[in-house]
Amino acid sequence: MYLVKNPAAYQAAQKELDAVIGRGPVTVEHMSKLPYITACLRETLRLQPTAPAFSTKPLANTTDWPVYLGKDKYEIMPGQVLLAVLPAIHRDPAVYGDDAEAFRPERMLNEHFDKLPKNSWKVRRYFDSKPRFELMRSHYFSHSAME
Repeated sequence: MYLVKNPAAYQAAQKELDAVIGRGPVTVEHMSKLPYITACLRETLRLQPTAPAFSTKPLANTTDWPVYLGKDKYEIMPGQVLLAVLPAIHRDPAVYGDDAEAFRPERMLNEHFDKLPKNSWKVRRYFDSKPRFELMRSHYFSHSAME
């Protein structure tokens, strides 16, 4: 959906696919050679995360109560559950800029992605390891090719 609505991004993705894959089938070996496609996947997951939220709470062995977050703005008590709403976190203008609502894969390319604050992109937590991310991309491409 995002690529169709963004002709420049679509053309950049198509150019990369043509250069790396050509007319042959997509293979796992291609995955590391598709940085723009990787950025498109990251940006799509930023705007439309597969899990809309996750919950967490302070560690059970915490002894200093209350726990404060956000420069002491939020007081957390024992057993209190926190809900992180990913679409809100992933659209923070302080992290992603004034165009945080826009699909812009360039913000997720290589060094730009690496400069993001540690916890700004929660999907990263699950796909940091290369094998899992490669598997996810392979799965995406193999199912996209069948449609």
